Amino acid sequence: AVAVNRKWLLYTWVVLFMLLGIAGMVDFYKWAYDYGHDLNPRAAIKVPGMAYQPPIIGSKKLLNFTASSYPASGGLILFLSLGMGVVAVIHTERHKTKDPHKGKSP
Repeated sequence: AVAVNRKWLLYTWVVLFMLLGIAGMVDFYKWAYDYGHDLNPRAAIKVPGMAYQPPIIGSKKLLNFTASSYPASGGLILFLSLGMGVVAVIHTERHKTKDPHKGKSP
């Protein structure tokens, strides 16, 4: 967006990045839900009334163990790049200047 100097490209990138991030988290949640609630009926260990659904982000105590899920370096880089995009949008909006050539005939 900076290389071609187009604000719309910056806005499009940030919005698409957010939408794809949300879609990815929803997909991961659905996968984790299926993983924890669709257990094999012939499983060796069964706890009546309990489903194992791993956390998306954070820690969760399940019986006598704790399951943890935190972003690794790739996830942190993604959050950082999205944050930089949002900062760029905010900076662009705060420093809008009127184009002196806009509205004038050539």
